[in-house]
Amino acid sequence: MRGFRVVYKITWQNGKIYVGSELADSSTYFGSADKAAIESDFPTRESRRKMTICREILWESTTATDAEVRRKEQDLIVALGADAHRLSIIGFQSLRERNPGSNKVFMT
Repeated sequence: MRGFRVVYKITWQNGKIYVGSELADSSTYFGSADKAAIESDFPTRESRRKMTICREILWESTTATDAEVRRKEQDLIVALGADAHRLSIIGFQSLRERNPGSNKVFMT
């Protein structure tokens, strides 16, 4: 039996979220965060002194195929509104341009 495959939500202390998936359910994986976007949200040394990040599993499966996991991830991105241009922390279009085919989106 293989391990869990998950779709998760990362919530930053400023309320912005990141929705992604992981096929190995690693306890150390927190998504592919954009360094420039995070630094713009926490621009001062003081704002970076103590940062809180919460990783919440929204969905899990031991039997789903890679395609089913990605489809569930897309469904949850849409359900949470994470695909809306106005909600994107790093800009929905610029994220797509930098990572064609990516379905990982930040939102507020």
